[in-house]
Amino acid sequence: MRFYLKILIVLAALLLYEKLPAQNYGFGAGIILGDPTGLSFKYWTNPKNAWDAGIAWGIGEKNALSLHGDYLWHNFRLILVDKGRLAVYYGPGARFILGDDPHFGMRGVIGLDYMFLRVPIDIFLEIAPIFDLVPATEFYLNGGLGVRYFF
Repeated sequence: MRFYLKILIVLAALLLYEKLPAQNYGFGAGIILGDPTGLSFKYWTNPKNAWDAGIAWGIGEKNALSLHGDYLWHNFRLILVDKGRLAVYYGPGARFILGDDPHFGMRGVIGLDYMFLRVPIDIFLEIAPIFDLVPATEFYLNGGLGVRYFF
C-alpha cells in the first residue's frame, strides 16, 4: 500500500510541476489601471510571443471606449530575478477609440511583465506611444499598470 501511495505522490508532484512555471503559456484576463483603464487580455502563442488586447475607458483627453491589440515579443534574459520571471516586452499594435470623435491609430508598446512561479498571475507595467491616423495625425502616450490571472 505504501508503494502505491509513493507513486501517487510522485505523479501528483509531476502534474503540479507542469502548472508551477511562470505563466508564459495559455490565456490570461485581468485589469489595467492608467490611461485607458479597463480589462486586459493576453494569449501566449509560444513561450516568447503573445497577443494582448484591451477593452478600456480613456480617462484623458479621449474620454471614450478604447480598444487595442498588440503582438508582443518577450525577452526573459535582460533582467534576472531571484524568484519568478521578469520579461521586457515590446511590439506593434493598433488602437481604436469609439465615441463621438472616433480615432484609429498605430500603437507600439514596451513594458515589464513579472510572472509568479507558483500562482498563475502576472503583473505588468507598460507605456504605449500612439500615432493616430484617423481623423487626423496626432501623437499620444498611454500607459498602465495591470494584473492578469491565467487559466
